[in-house]
Amino acid sequence: METFHHKTCIRFVPHRGQSDYLSIESELGCWSTIGRDGGQQVVSLSVYGCLDHGIIQHELLHALGFYHEHTRSDRDKTAFSSSYGADTITPIPDSSVPIGQKDDMSDIDILRINRLYECNI
Repeated sequence: METFHHKTCIRFVPHRGQSDYLSIESELGCWSTIGRDGGQQVVSLSVYGCLDHGIIQHELLHALGFYHEHTRSDRDKTAFSSSYGADTITPIPDSSVPIGQKDDMSDIDILRINRLYECNI
């Protein structure tokens, strides 16, 4: 959450009776609905494998309205590899373009958040 505070105008604050809020819980798996649901919105961060910095950011990005990278228009839509070790997504039209990592928000993630939420950073 601190990364969002430093790089975007998104501010996560403690719940104090707001009608719409995120409830971060240790459910089965790592997941969140996409975008604002209204009311309580569960973000599941299981203590068994979901407490990595990149995973937390990933699920919070879902809660903020962002889909998986493989659904972007400039991505290969095969989604998952059919053979072990092969690429699961490939940038198109240039497959040599780097497409990110799983440890932190990318510069493109930050730019997209700041545009969607009209941040003046």
